[in-house]
Amino acid sequence: MSIEDLERLMSGLRDDPDLMREFRALGNGREDWVRWGRQHGFRFTVEEAEPLAASRGELSDDDLEAVAGGWDGGTSGGTSGGGG
Repeated sequence: MSIEDLERLMSGLRDDPDLMREFRALGNGREDWVRWGRQHGFRFTVEEAEPLAASRGELSDDDLEAVAGGWDGGTSGGTSGGGG
């Protein structure tokens, strides 16, 4: 489980339209995103998927690509909850 894998996924979503289509077809279930990510070699937690959740909403493919391309791994002041 790593932020690095999430960064790779977001880069992949930006660069690969087929991957983007698959991801968008999942809907809004974060657990589904984590499972799908594992099937594609990406390991991250539901909490680490927060940037995807924040960017996904009602955004178009172009908007999501722009967010994925500009994501800084959460170093610009986002929160990371431990949950439990």
